[in-house]
Amino acid sequence: HSRLAHVVTLHACENIKDMEFVRYEKQETDKAARINALHECRAELEQQIKKVVIETRSIIGGAIFDADAPYGMARAFSSFFTFRRNIFQDTTIQYFASFQRDTSKDAWRREVVREIHRVLEIDPLIVSELIVKPVAAQRQDPGAAVHVVSVDVEDTFPRIRSIEDAIADKYSDRLAVFPTYIEGGGLMYTHDFSPIEFKQSDYDLSAEIEQYKKQVAFGRQTVFQFTRDQSRRGADGVSPNLDSIMAATLESTNAKIESAKSYDKIGKGMVEVVRFKEGNAVAVFDGENHITINLFRFDQRRSRADEFMTRFLASMVNGGWRKELRDDMPRGINRVINFSYEHK
Repeated sequence: HSRLAHVVTLHACENIKDMEFVRYEKQETDKAARINALHECRAELEQQIKKVVIETRSIIGGAIFDADAPYGMARAFSSFFTFRRNIFQDTTIQYFASFQRDTSKDAWRREVVREIHRVLEIDPLIVSELIVKPVAAQRQDPGAAVHVVSVDVEDTFPRIRSIEDAIADKYSDRLAVFPTYIEGGGLMYTHDFSPIEFKQSDYDLSAEIEQYKKQVAFGRQTVFQFTRDQSRRGADGVSPNLDSIMAATLESTNAKIESAKSYDKIGKGMVEVVRFKEGNAVAVFDGENHITINLFRFDQRRSRADEFMTRFLASMVNGGWRKELRDDMPRGINRVINFSYEHK
């Protein structure tokens, strides 16, 4: 406790110390008496904590469930986070921890930590568990367990690892440490939640508007991917003559070809590069069933790219080819994202 400013011990409430509790109160016998006892204990605990908070003018940093604490105390304490009208309404407790001397008994401590984890609505929320056993112990043998819930603590994982390392460094000849689970918290559904709606006018769009005005589109780039039908694939599929097909397609769209170059010593396929007055095109055939064409034209109209695609497929005299993918985008300067005709 040397690093803590104040440590407050909450003793077991007398009215529940010797009372048997069953999780979720499945037993009907004396159910009302047990529920009333829990309410009284919760009120008593709240008064004790409230008094210390006021006297010390400090916040609650953590809560530890002692190994000898009865289940009823944990039920009463954890109810603070499901019962809204109390001093914990606006309090964030960063750590909850419990200790079990024997993991084969008193499993409720694990359940209480999980229950608190379930009802908290703050992220990041981390649940972790360390099991400490004798070095020679088998997996099924009981061991001591430390359970920790951390709330809004960014360096939870290094802290948990430091605990693991500290135990291992000091007792490595006798004890082994196993982190059995580490999991994050989930966002809880909030009833009657009223979200804030943001309008476009709520944002400062001056930089975006300035960029929109300065962009200059020079042309349209279109990437086509064509694939051969399944029935035409394999050894019987005839390889297309890309150089003549590209030339015929471009000329049919009134393109004035200035140069064309074929590269056919690249694996089983080929690459055709064509430069024409109105733009350029690069066609790649993989030698089997796929053709990719990268077409650029200064003319930004979509209809011009549509015309090229239609005439290209018509020029594939062997047939069996179809469009698999198409992607259109403007090309220009000043981070262009719009075609010229899209500007208002």
